[in-house]
Amino acid sequence: TELAFMGEFSQTCEVCHGKRYKPEVLNATINGYSIADFLELTVDEGIRFFDKENEIQPKLQAISKTGLNYVTLGQPLSTLSGGEIQRVKLGQYLNEDVTDSIFIFDEPTTGLHE
Repeated sequence: TELAFMGEFSQTCEVCHGKRYKPEVLNATINGYSIADFLELTVDEGIRFFDKENEIQPKLQAISKTGLNYVTLGQPLSTLSGGEIQRVKLGQYLNEDVTDSIFIFDEPTTGLHE
């Protein structure tokens, strides 16, 4: 239901304290990290943590190359600006063979930084 007259409202869950997972899920860890801990890592921290993971590493490096090294792995897309979303989309292609592709950017400088 859209309630245009009401401001945005959010509340932290009293059970999971904003972690979004049940305690039994959070109790499962890898090297001391729960899934919530992984999702709180920035892209740069993820690159360092997953340095031996051949499937994860290139994807995180592509996002970092677009300048989004500061976003967290679990950050909702709805919190990103238009320029940040453009960079996420661009990052999808950085590890692919796109030699026969043409990219057309509509206002490529809007939201993009050097």
